[in-house]
Amino acid sequence: MTRNHFRFFAAGRAFAAIPRFAGFPLQSLADGTSSSVLFIHFSLLLISVLLTSSVFAQPTLEYIDKNYEPQIKTVQLYPSFDGARDYLQSPAAPIENQNLLLEFDDLQDQRNNYYVKLIHCNYDWTQ
Repeated sequence: MTRNHFRFFAAGRAFAAIPRFAGFPLQSLADGTSSSVLFIHFSLLLISVLLTSSVFAQPTLEYIDKNYEPQIKTVQLYPSFDGARDYLQSPAAPIENQNLLLEFDDLQDQRNNYYVKLIHCNYDWTQ
């Protein structure tokens, strides 16, 4: 019968944690702390780090006409010629001194700051 040992380093000392589910006796460290308690603490710490890293992950951007925020509605992007708005023009603009106007409705009660990043794409929506 083989024993499965896990080796951890905590507070500058090494200890071996023997899995409880295997029916092996628990080992105690010099200060009386059970290795299974430290294994549980280490496991909870690892799980919490992994969960928080996935919470702050950015959504994967797709190069299509897509709104990523559910509270933003009626997104319009069109050229603006000397302050005049032409809603029927295509948002594709030649590389000149022409401005594009971005308008949208925010359905939240509070005022928010938004940042926009425009990405220059080819005719087939590749970069």
